[in-house]
Amino acid sequence: MFSGFFSPVASPSSSFNSDTPPCPPLSLSVSIQFDGTAVKRAAGSEYAYLEFPFPGMLEAQLLVIAHGLQDAGCKVHVYLPPTSLCRPIFSSDHPDYSVWNVTTEVIDHNAEPDYVMVTMPGTSSAMQPRVTFRVQSPIVYTSAEDWQRELQVGIASIAQVVDWHATGSLHVHVGRGSTSNSENGGYTLDEVKKIAMFCCRFEGVIDNFHPVPRRDHGEYHCMSNRKNGLLGPIARLRQVYERIWAAENIMDVCKIVNYCPDNDVTYNGLDRARFFKVNFTSLNKHDTIEFRQHKGIDDPQEVLEWVLFVLKLVTFATEAPIHVVAARGNTFEDLVSMIGPGTPPRIAPIVIPEEPVPDDLGTIVETDVF
Repeated sequence: MFSGFFSPVASPSSSFNSDTPPCPPLSLSVSIQFDGTAVKRAAGSEYAYLEFPFPGMLEAQLLVIAHGLQDAGCKVHVYLPPTSLCRPIFSSDHPDYSVWNVTTEVIDHNAEPDYVMVTMPGTSSAMQPRVTFRVQSPIVYTSAEDWQRELQVGIASIAQVVDWHATGSLHVHVGRGSTSNSENGGYTLDEVKKIAMFCCRFEGVIDNFHPVPRRDHGEYHCMSNRKNGLLGPIARLRQVYERIWAAENIMDVCKIVNYCPDNDVTYNGLDRARFFKVNFTSLNKHDTIEFRQHKGIDDPQEVLEWVLFVLKLVTFATEAPIHVVAARGNTFEDLVSMIGPGTPPRIAPIVIPEEPVPDDLGTIVETDVF
């Protein structure tokens, strides 16, 4: 489906001059972040046949996941937030983006980790505590040959040691860099503007790839860029483009597409201005654009499909001239005609039925985590 992903970006023949030589493949940096709740040891794990109990303590649960990554050949760093009572067990309270990071979900940076209570079939205890873990991949570069395998192996390795529920969302950070020049200054202002315009143009189409809760139906952590309090009242996309294109710096772009009316918002990548489908304030923290819309998943192939789609979108918007990015047409067919094949297979609105919870995974009955 994604063969030819890094060939020159496809576009309608009417949009580009056929005499223009193709551009070399654009090199981007990628890091993914996902959350999950480990319920019990996987059937094929090292200790499962001994009925070795799954640990109840936070740090021990994180180490089970970390060992799974290590056994798959991944380099791992385990850390806990600065306020955690368990932090002295580990040597760090910050991530190392050159390796896989295992930590816990903390929405408030001054809070303790959140626990999820699960019911386990066939146990004497009605409820058992499970921490919601967070895994962050190393920064990989699309110019490297094995970057896709790095992501797939990391995700799959967790399933080798624990059965887990995907919770929260899948976040994809995309930066402007390469293995040979990883400090090239990041995106230019014009590139950021074009990506912002392209995301607003096709937000409605991309919504159809996702379940209803991820389409800005009152979801605080996944707000609409196009329909925010500043751009929402603007009916015509042309005027939205003009507003974005008039931005004088990247901070201005953030204030437009990640608009928050609160006076105390600084757009520094840490406050609530980041809770949009596409988080441009991450540029002020990580020099990346963060795509936050995808639901939490534990399928390595589905993760990769979404990552590849995001990369195609960013690549096209970065390389295409402004008159193509801001052209008329915001349908699914318009999107495919520009970025080419390889879009996610779910091209129609998704109806999510009530799914029975598998008996062998237990049931999440209470959670405060996102």
